[in-house]
Amino acid sequence: MRRTLITAVIALAVAPQAVTAQEFDSGWRRIAPGDLVNLELTGGGIRLNNFVVAPVGPQREGQALVNYSFSATALKQVEERRSVRVELVGVNADRMPTITSSLAFNIGGTQPNRTSIDRHRFVALPADIEATEAYMLRVMVP
Repeated sequence: MRRTLITAVIALAVAPQAVTAQEFDSGWRRIAPGDLVNLELTGGGIRLNNFVVAPVGPQREGQALVNYSFSATALKQVEERRSVRVELVGVNADRMPTITSSLAFNIGGTQPNRTSIDRHRFVALPADIEATEAYMLRVMVP
């Protein structure tokens, strides 16, 4: 029993290293708000572009929060299936977070050149969006 417990603890200590292995990890990149739409990242058999943060509709009278969306396009360039995670954090001049969002693409099929679009809707204060000095963006392909 004790030997089994020790083996399990050792296996768990080693396992996170195997789990964190990535096909591609862009690391956190600092992007100016005006440059986000022109950003193109390629790695792990995926090309991502058309990053957009935009309001979904007008601000309703009497409500402080507005609906926004974060969207992007992914193009699978290889024959294998691909999963992609995109994380976005807006930061102000004091480096405090203003917004957070994430996208998850699961592109199947055996043919390359398959395109997928994902969109995440969230609410935010318009003042926080305006105060966003930069976006921190990270792309991961496991």
